[in-house]
Amino acid sequence: MSNSTTSDIPAQLQNIIPLSSTNDVFATQIITNYLIYDPIFSAASPGSILRLARTCKAAHAAMRDYFSRAFDINNHLSRFFDDPLAFRSLQAQTNTLISGSFALQFFDRSVYQGSDLNLYVPSLHHKEIGRWLVAHGYEYVPGHDEDVDDDNEDPDSEEDSDENRLHYLDWVRERLIQGFSKEFSFQKRPSSKTDETFHVRLTVVTSCPMEVILGFHSTAVLNVISWDRAYSLYPRATFEHRKSLLLLEGYTHLTDIIEKYSNRNFEFVRTLDHPSLTSDPALASTPRWIGDGYSWILDLPTNGITLPPPLSKQLTRDPCYLTTWRCFEVVLPWRPRSMTPVIVGLCYVIPPNS
Repeated sequence: MSNSTTSDIPAQLQNIIPLSSTNDVFATQIITNYLIYDPIFSAASPGSILRLARTCKAAHAAMRDYFSRAFDINNHLSRFFDDPLAFRSLQAQTNTLISGSFALQFFDRSVYQGSDLNLYVPSLHHKEIGRWLVAHGYEYVPGHDEDVDDDNEDPDSEEDSDENRLHYLDWVRERLIQGFSKEFSFQKRPSSKTDETFHVRLTVVTSCPMEVILGFHSTAVLNVISWDRAYSLYPRATFEHRKSLLLLEGYTHLTDIIEKYSNRNFEFVRTLDHPSLTSDPALASTPRWIGDGYSWILDLPTNGITLPPPLSKQLTRDPCYLTTWRCFEVVLPWRPRSMTPVIVGLCYVIPPNS
């Protein structure tokens, strides 16, 4: 990703297109002027921007310049931390991932006022993260951390009741997010710099963060930010079609979730057969890998970050880079396939916690 400042972009673009050699208004006056192309790109979908970037060298350079500012992770994190580089160094040392609404906002180039920063951290490092938050102006908010009840009861039952059906759905969900351990909440009160209260939710996992993230309610929130890269697992459905595939019926507070994300211009669908999704190869029932061609990957600048020791000679990134999974449908056993939405689930292979 380009690290160029805005001030030197016009000169670079003029080197690409000599202004005296063409009468093309787009090439000489629009795509070379960030005051013009910034509003255009801001209103365009990511796919539209990338398609435009393929038309000429100047458009590609303009896209790189816009992306370097629109996806400036340090700027996005500066809402929560006075020193984003210090946090990202801590993130690198502890294999902490950012996900939830913050990661969605990052890719969507939007801000949801009052939204939390959701961190997913291996249990080995959660105290370190908590102490760092307290040292940087946050205070712990008691009463939000709860152990997940590890119910190993067999969900199968001969009695076909609504209660047993809901129990079955809860059991499926627990199996999908069995790496979840506890959640802690922290807040930073208003100060002389801002009248906004900032909230950080620290989710502690027993294995690795991706195990919990892949148990989220729908595909729109399957976006992850590590210390060196940002990954969107279903970018076409999420940012081009504004569709979010529900991954599990019976999810707690599902009605509230649908209402919240509908207000953010997302439409929920309940089956892979939905016409808007059938053309998306990322949602085919084939093995996926977080670094494959269906993911949207943004390299993040690492200047000023204290890098972690490499896990191996081959792996120098956050271990989430090893994640693989497959999307599949599960027909509810008590209703005909044609009369009910299916449960869409994920099976996956994740790296061991380092």
